[in-house]
Amino acid sequence: MNKISMLILDDESHVLSALKRLFHSPKYEVFTAQAIPQAIEIIEQYPSVGIIICDQKLGEEKGTDFLSLTKAKWPDISRILLTGYFNSQIAEDSLLKGEVYRFVTKPWNDDDLIMTVETSWQRHELLKQNRELLNLIRSQNDHLKHLGLNLKQVIENRIEKTVQSQKAVHAKKIQLQITHSLIKGLSYATNLKEIFKIILKELKKLIPFDSASIVVQMSPHHTLLVNQKAQMASFPLEKYALMEQLFSHPLPIVTHKAPPILWDNKKYASYFIFPLMDEMRNESKEVPSCMATLNLASRKPRAFSEEEIKKISDIASPIAIAIEKMKLLEIIEQGSRQWESTFDAIGDLVTVIDKDFNLLKANRATENITHQRVETIIGKKCYEVLAHRKTPCQNCPALESLKQHTVTPEHEIKDFKDKDYLSWSFPMLNDKNQVSSLVMYYRDRTEPSHLFRQLIQSEKMAAIGHLASSLAHELNNPLTGITALAQLLNRELDKKDPHLSDILEIERASLRCKEIIENLLDFSEKTKSSKKTWVSINDIIEATLPLIQYSREAKQPIHISKHLTDTLPKIKANPNELQQVFFNLLLNALQAMPHGGNLSIHTQYLPEKSVVQIKIKDSGMGIPKENIAKIFDPFYSTKEKTHGTGLGLTVSYGIIKDHKGKIEVQSQLKKGSTFKVTLPLKDKSHESF
Repeated sequence: MNKISMLILDDESHVLSALKRLFHSPKYEVFTAQAIPQAIEIIEQYPSVGIIICDQKLGEEKGTDFLSLTKAKWPDISRILLTGYFNSQIAEDSLLKGEVYRFVTKPWNDDDLIMTVETSWQRHELLKQNRELLNLIRSQNDHLKHLGLNLKQVIENRIEKTVQSQKAVHAKKIQLQITHSLIKGLSYATNLKEIFKIILKELKKLIPFDSASIVVQMSPHHTLLVNQKAQMASFPLEKYALMEQLFSHPLPIVTHKAPPILWDNKKYASYFIFPLMDEMRNESKEVPSCMATLNLASRKPRAFSEEEIKKISDIASPIAIAIEKMKLLEIIEQGSRQWESTFDAIGDLVTVIDKDFNLLKANRATENITHQRVETIIGKKCYEVLAHRKTPCQNCPALESLKQHTVTPEHEIKDFKDKDYLSWSFPMLNDKNQVSSLVMYYRDRTEPSHLFRQLIQSEKMAAIGHLASSLAHELNNPLTGITALAQLLNRELDKKDPHLSDILEIERASLRCKEIIENLLDFSEKTKSSKKTWVSINDIIEATLPLIQYSREAKQPIHISKHLTDTLPKIKANPNELQQVFFNLLLNALQAMPHGGNLSIHTQYLPEKSVVQIKIKDSGMGIPKENIAKIFDPFYSTKEKTHGTGLGLTVSYGIIKDHKGKIEVQSQLKKGSTFKVTLPLKDKSHESF
C-alpha cells in the first residue's frame, strides 16, 4: 500500500508541529511549508503529493487563492481548507468552483481530520485511476476506429469465444506454473518465515488480497503466528474461539469478522481462513488433523468466493507438507542441540571412534588434553592425538570391545603424557550385530592417585617418625658403649696387633649407626634452634655448591649451570634445613651421573601463586616410573650401601613439608631427572635483591 502523501501549508509553526505529530506514522508522508512559493516548490519536486491542507489566512495572502492556483495546475490533488473561522459565502464559492474538497475548522477534531485526509486520499487515487483509465479508453477507441464496421459483429462473436477459451487455458497454465514454483521454493525452505515468504510471493499471482498471515500449531500448547512484516509471535489458541474451533473442525471460513491479531490488529471488510491439513498420516492418526491455517484479508467486501477456495485447495497440499517437514526438522535440530550441549557439558573426556581408531566425535574436554580445537582433530587417530603414539595404547579397552562386541570395564591407561586415566569402552553395533563405532570414556586419575600417594607417604613419615623417637634413646645407649670401648681398645692395642683392623671397623660401623639415628631424630623431631628467618634462596644455593664441589662425586666431568633470578624475593625459612635439602638433591644429581653430564639449577618467582620455585635438573640415569612413588620412603635407596642411608630424600621431604611447600620429581630413563621445590612466601611484602 502506498503512503498517504500530503502537503501542509500554514504560516504558524505551532500548527504545523501539531499536524506533523498527528500524522507521524509510517502510513503517512508529510511535507510542510509556511509560504506559497515554498509549497509550490514542494509539489513540483514531489509528484506523489495527493492532498493539500492549507490555512485560509496566510499573512497578506489567502489560502483560497493558492488552492485555486493548484486546481488549475494539479487538478487531481484533493484540497482541504483549514480556517479559524467559517464563512459560508467563501465555502459556497470555493466548493462551486471546485477549489476546495473539504473544510476543517480550528480547533479540529483529530479523528475527523484523519478521516477527512483518508477520504481525500481515496478521492485523489480514484481521480488518478479514472484519468489513467480515460486515457487508456481513448487510446483503445482510436485503435478500434480502424476496424471495419461490416466485420464488427462477426469478429466480436469469435473474439468472445476465443477469449473465454484462452482465459480458461491461461488460468490453468498459471495455476500449474504457480503450483510448480511453489513446490520448488518450498523444497528449499527450512523455517516458518521462509515458507511464509514463498507462499506470499506465489499467492499474490493467484488471488488478490491486502493482508495475510499463517498460524502453525507447533505443539498442543505452542501456537506460532507469522504476518507480512515477518514478525513471529506465540499466542494462546484458546483465547480465540474461532481459531480454536477451526483447528477442532477444519473447514474453510469466509467471514467479515475475525481475530484482529491475525492481521496486525487492523480491520478489513472480508476475511478468508483456510485450514492446512496434516498430510503425513500415521497409525495414531485415523483422520488428518488441522496443523496450520492460511489467513487472507481484503478491504473489498465479499472479496473471496468459491473460486478462491478452489484455488487455495489446489496448492494447500505442498504448503502443508512443507510446514510438517519444518516441524520435524525443528524437533531434530532441537534434539541435536540438546545432545551436543549434554555431550560437551561432560567434564571427563568422551570420544567416539571407528574400528580403525579414527576420531569421529569428541567433547570439549578433549581440548584440555590436546590443546587443539575439537574440529581440527576429527578424522585423526585417537592414539596419535591423545597419547602421541603410532600404535594403539597398551591396555586400551577398545581392543577387547572389538573382539568381544561387549562393554569393556575400566582399564588403566598410562600412555598419556604425565597423566593416569581409567578408560571404558562401549561398542555400538549395526543391524548385522557388528561393531560400527565405539564410545570411549576416560576419567583422569592423576590427581586422586597423587593425593593417595601423598597420603600414604605422610602415613609412612608419621610411622617412621614415631619409631625413630621411640628407638633412638634405646639405640644410643649401647652404641655409646660400643663406640667408647672400641676407641679404648684402639689406644691400648699395639699397632701391629692383628685385631686392630677389626676394632677400627667396629668403631666406623658404630659411628655410622649413630649418624643414621641422628638423621632419624632430625626427621622425627625438629630441633629447638630451627628458627625461621627471612632468607635468600639464591644465597643458600651459592653456599651449598662448594660443599658439593668438594665431594668425591664432583670429580667427574660435570658441567654445572646456574640460572638464578636476580629479583627473587626473600622467604621466611630455616636456612640450615633448606641447605640440607639442596645438598641432598644436588648430591643425588651428581651420583646419578657417574660418567659425567650436565647439572642445571633454576630459581624463579611465580607472582600469581606467590611462591618461589627451585628446579634442579640432571642428565643422569633417570628413575624408573615404577620407583618414583618410592623415592621418598625411609631407607629406600638404589645406591650402594656405602653411598647412602636411604634417608636423604625422606628428611628433605619432611623439611619442605614443614615449610608448607611441595617437592615433586619428573624423570625419564637415560635422560635424567628434574626435582622441583616450591616454597610459599610468608608475607606479601617482600624485598628484592
